[in-house]
Amino acid sequence: MVRATLFAAVLLVPVTGLLDTAQLAAQATLAVRGGASIVDSRTGLNLGASVTFPSLGNLGLQVGGAYVQRGATATGPGGSVIFAIDYVEISGLLSIGVPLGGAISPHFLVGPAFAFKTGCELEGSPSSCADVDVNIQWIDVGAVGGMGVDIGTSGAISITLDVLYTAGLVPIEKEAGNARNRTWSILAGAALSIG
Repeated sequence: MVRATLFAAVLLVPVTGLLDTAQLAAQATLAVRGGASIVDSRTGLNLGASVTFPSLGNLGLQVGGAYVQRGATATGPGGSVIFAIDYVEISGLLSIGVPLGGAISPHFLVGPAFAFKTGCELEGSPSSCADVDVNIQWIDVGAVGGMGVDIGTSGAISITLDVLYTAGLVPIEKEAGNARNRTWSILAGAALSIG
């Protein structure tokens, strides 16, 4: 867990050094997104918002928060169990824009995410994880990578489409097992220039 947190900090610290504070207020973008989180064992909601601060050229920092439903399958002596775990996630992603000119602006995203558990149930059962003596980590540290596109519509508003992959860096269960969150997120939303 300590190694995973240090890894995430190493990813985030260089990104914050790229920020040009003179540009922060002038060109920031606020986005609201929703979509699906897809794990091999569960499809859930992913609802959130982010602010993207431009920096050097096509680089920027996207700071976001989201409610994310994830899950994992663990195999034990009694068979497989699907954990349905809900999180509040905070991310700090390096945004790398691809300048094409025109209304379509592709971008790539990479960086750390910290997810804090808000609930846990066993899929297909009325039982919670605590009912069956499963000790799920209260925090999940993940490495995020993906790509997306912003489509300009009118003035300061654009449509956003993103596909992200989050690889959990720590096991979701404290005592045993190696199950980790591995999540695809497909998101759509709207962005507004606030500078």
